[in-house]
Amino acid sequence: MSDWGNNPATWEAISTTVSAVGIVAVGLSTWAALRSLSETKAQRRAIENEMAARMRPWVGLFACDFNLDFGGQEPDELNLLLRNFGALPAQNACLSVTLVPLTENDNDPSNPIRREESGSKVLLPQEEGNYRISLSDYPQFATWKKDKRDLKVTGEFSYCLGSSNFNSRFLCTLKFGVPNNGNKPFKLNWRNLDVN
Repeated sequence: MSDWGNNPATWEAISTTVSAVGIVAVGLSTWAALRSLSETKAQRRAIENEMAARMRPWVGLFACDFNLDFGGQEPDELNLLLRNFGALPAQNACLSVTLVPLTENDNDPSNPIRREESGSKVLLPQEEGNYRISLSDYPQFATWKKDKRDLKVTGEFSYCLGSSNFNSRFLCTLKFGVPNNGNKPFKLNWRNLDVN
């Protein structure tokens, strides 16, 4: 036993153990580095997505109102106010609106009021797009108003920024049968549905 430390097999065993520990350490550090790289890429993607979401146009419905004349003196109008809440302009902006009765009757003809704005415009950041749609041009609206039918307005506002296309959808309901707390003889509700 006095020559145990000088035995070449002992040095080989120690060398093999140290090499094995070194290989395991290199493997663990490689795994940790790859995992760190993967998490860094995921964080970078999340930051890029957040920046892209912040640096884009966000257009939504800001106000909706009906100006209805029950005395026959003024034209009936739907007024929509859209606003760009984003940091960049909404280019090639175009509004399309459909107005139908909220509930269908069996004898209703299939004639919704459809209106699409001709041309396109640009809404700059914090700029408002005020749309006045005359409903007097549509005879079915006069019939719906006379019969006090509750109405539904669905709208879509499409726009782009460079090669990225976006659109916002909203919904308004006009209830002739429910008086408003204010001075109007109808109740009006509106909300944004989604922006993508």
